[in-house]
Amino acid sequence: MSLDQKIYKEALRLVKEVGVPFKMDDISNALGISKKTIYKSYSSKEILLKRIIDEARVNITSHQRAIMYDNSLSNNTRLIEMITYIPDEYPIFLYSSIRELKHYYPELLPLLEQLQHDQWEKIEQVLNELIVTKQIKPISSDVFRSIYLSSFRLVDSVSNKVDLSKVLSEVADILMNGIKKGW
Repeated sequence: MSLDQKIYKEALRLVKEVGVPFKMDDISNALGISKKTIYKSYSSKEILLKRIIDEARVNITSHQRAIMYDNSLSNNTRLIEMITYIPDEYPIFLYSSIRELKHYYPELLPLLEQLQHDQWEKIEQVLNELIVTKQIKPISSDVFRSIYLSSFRLVDSVSNKVDLSKVLSEVADILMNGIKKGW
């Protein structure tokens, strides 16, 4: 693994553990390198955070594209696969991270918001196809989105005690199958 990649991975770990306000000293100490060495790879912390957002875009787009073009998948499976996908960069999507970005790096917030919008467009497309083909009952995509996004709030509110993949799987099950037995 290159030094650049090690720095990136450590920054990602720190965003998960302490949030956006981590210090470049934290990376330096964890990797046993000088801050000067870090700044040779990333001229600022903002550039490093931007890379996290950019990598999330690449990973999510790639994942969604693969799902959309996999003809062996039903639309139901596509939707579940999309809403349960967790990119390595998921800590940047937690509400605490978004609040911290807004506070410390407001110029990065539009990039994250655009990513979320683009991600949601594909999910909404599949959701609408399921509604049109009467595979699911009509539901407001705004309500669906709010329920989905609340799972990130849940994980954020209880720190690392809740497994995001389990939460998203359960939310997907509730959204797709309801809570009523035999539905």
